[in-house]
Amino acid sequence: MPADAPTAFFSYSRDDSEFALRLAEDLKSAGANVWLDQLDIQPGQRWARAVQDALNNSPRVLVILSPSAVDSTHVEDEVNFALEEHKTVIPVFYQDCKVPFQLRPFQYVDFRTDYARGLRVMLKTLGVEQTKAIALALISANRRANAAASAAPKESPIAVSDEDARKRAAEPVQLEEEERERLATVEKVQHGPLKKGESRLPRQTSYRLNKTMSNPKYEKDIERMHGVYDPRSVINAKTVLVVVGAGLICDLLDRPVAEILRDHIDRKGGKLPFHRGIVITDWAWYAQSEIVSDNAVIAIGGPGVNLLTSDFHQWTPPAESKEGEYPIPGAGATTEFFRSNRRGLPQVGLWGETAEKTREAVLHYEKDPAGLKKFLDMCWET
Repeated sequence: MPADAPTAFFSYSRDDSEFALRLAEDLKSAGANVWLDQLDIQPGQRWARAVQDALNNSPRVLVILSPSAVDSTHVEDEVNFALEEHKTVIPVFYQDCKVPFQLRPFQYVDFRTDYARGLRVMLKTLGVEQTKAIALALISANRRANAAASAAPKESPIAVSDEDARKRAAEPVQLEEEERERLATVEKVQHGPLKKGESRLPRQTSYRLNKTMSNPKYEKDIERMHGVYDPRSVINAKTVLVVVGAGLICDLLDRPVAEILRDHIDRKGGKLPFHRGIVITDWAWYAQSEIVSDNAVIAIGGPGVNLLTSDFHQWTPPAESKEGEYPIPGAGATTEFFRSNRRGLPQVGLWGETAEKTREAVLHYEKDPAGLKKFLDMCWET
């Protein structure tokens, strides 16, 4: 087998070309060496020979299952050949269909209802390193989703009644009261009630942990997540994520300025539950996208060090849109990015040509009335 032979061959119906191309591009961007005719047949190659060579050299065959695939003689021939050659056959459920008899003994990967979950399973099956692979692959998936959302017509504003406005205004107070009741219940059931001013942690330990830059709300967070460790105990739609790169230089130079923004956001949020900022890495953003991708976010650091900023940088705004990249006035060699996510919440990127310029961009954004203040008004408007 050639040293550069693909690890998996795509067998699919032409009617499913769009899905096959999407999946192949995501797997390739994550580091999987898969073969798809749309991507891998070079100009001048004989089509039939290229397909046969790739099928011969691939130890695995990914069979995209759909009604069209079940009726395709080409797919049937490729599956039969793979089985005769004792290759690993992996059914990939794309659409509901009657599974052919010869494929029923094999465990499938299901993409019918949750593409991101199917992608994670497929990457693991192909032996691709998970943490970075998932992040890189989900970037590609998110780019397509954002492009589709940008192309779709914007919904007309919905009229809001006085009653709706009153309900929205009361929401933060209600959330705070519900959170107090939940914590009181957890404390009584698991530990017995706390006395006024008492902490689960020794006073000196509590003080030291709360004073660390990484999480000034450590004591409250460990109480909320006690015995559960579900991020949704401390994150909801009101929470702002501040995303930095996952490298050592980012930890040393970008995270401290990210924490300046985090502290500012925390002060503005006051005592309202979930009105806070949390600093996470770009890998965490993509690895837990099902929890955080709809939240407001500020990405700090340039496209070369932050995967989310890279996603922003490569995004093409729709025509006549005010979204996208633009230079920060008066802060030379610095860039700001803005767009709204599918829930209308802001997504912002801040970076410069150097770490010093990135710091200037962040500090300018913090003080600018059209910067962080406007960002939080969009996040927490009632």
